[in-house]
Amino acid sequence: MLVRLLSDLHLEFEVLPIRRDIGTGTSGIEWAKKTFGCPVIYVACNHEFYSHHFDDLIPELRAAAAGTNVHFLEKGNVRFTGATLWTDFKLY
Repeated sequence: MLVRLLSDLHLEFEVLPIRRDIGTGTSGIEWAKKTFGCPVIYVACNHEFYSHHFDDLIPELRAAAAGTNVHFLEKGNVRFTGATLWTDFKLY
């Protein structure tokens, strides 16, 4: 399985070949639908909610991803586990 991870890009600090507005509202899902021809798991974080209310945006994110290659990960029977880069995997 090939996994391409894009996370917390902070596009305001570095120039990357990625649109700068992909992180607010549903724009990230719209960008992923156009950019990737493979399944995408989309996890909303803090930037999506800038200028949006949580209770309003969650249904919008669901609707934007519905029936597309983008799967909005909000809840379900799949578990993804991740950690920050400074995690010490040798702790135990």
